[in-house]
Amino acid sequence: RGVGGRIDCSIQVGEKVEILLLYPFFEEPIKKEAKVAWCKQVNENTWAIGFDFGLDNKIDLTNYFMR
Repeated sequence: RGVGGRIDCSIQVGEKVEILLLYPFFEEPIKKEAKVAWCKQVNENTWAIGFDFGLDNKIDLTNYFMR
């Protein structure tokens, strides 16, 4: 129900953000609202981050793959 990634700045845990998911097999990007679940600095300019979509905001991928 979430996704992780890397970013170049710190974001507060609990903050709501809009993320854009890109994948080569999607016909179009997926735009979703998520809450920052955790954010940890891994080096001087990089943070690892976890986003939580929530139970009622899961992504149904069946309509995003090209046929």
